[in-house]
Amino acid sequence: MRSWCLHSISPAFFRPIPPRLAAARKVPTTILARIKEGEKKAAETNDTPRLWVLRGLLADIAEAEKRRYPPRMVNCDSDVVHLIHKAIAKRNEVIAMYREGGREDLVVEEEAEGAIIKDLLPPQLATKEVDEIVLQTCVDVGATSFKHFNHVLRTVPISPTRAPKAKIVAAAGRYINNPEKYGVRERTAVTHSNKFSSA
Repeated sequence: MRSWCLHSISPAFFRPIPPRLAAARKVPTTILARIKEGEKKAAETNDTPRLWVLRGLLADIAEAEKRRYPPRMVNCDSDVVHLIHKAIAKRNEVIAMYREGGREDLVVEEEAEGAIIKDLLPPQLATKEVDEIVLQTCVDVGATSFKHFNHVLRTVPISPTRAPKAKIVAAAGRYINNPEKYGVRERTAVTHSNKFSSA
């Protein structure tokens, strides 16, 4: 068997990985990492609008961390997405005010910044999809009065990263407060009847 030693290995084996290649291998795996990476690239390319938007989000995240008790990091996607949705909601309010005041130039600016924020979100469920899932959850748990509200919110199979909590809450409240209008009571009775008959 041929013996070998460190002296027989090519010097290229020990060369450090070029910084550019090393950076290329580090792919952001969380939304927070994407925000930080985006901020860095925006600073390098002098993309001022994107830079200010991303720095604003990082400031929101830092503020949320300070308000937590006990203080802890905001790093999971669901927490970051919640803050992104809040930032989008604030911008929508500002856009409505500018539009009412006839400031279309500022509307365009805010909408462009809002698009940067929305681009950070995972694929979002459409309102119709959220409504259908929440309605089916109401039927499955037999939610026909407000006392079932919290149970529906705990049971609904929608990831916090796929839809704003406010949209889920609104759908649940709409169906529970008026079960007859949306057929919740009738569909619940049929579903439970089928369960008993199959048993």
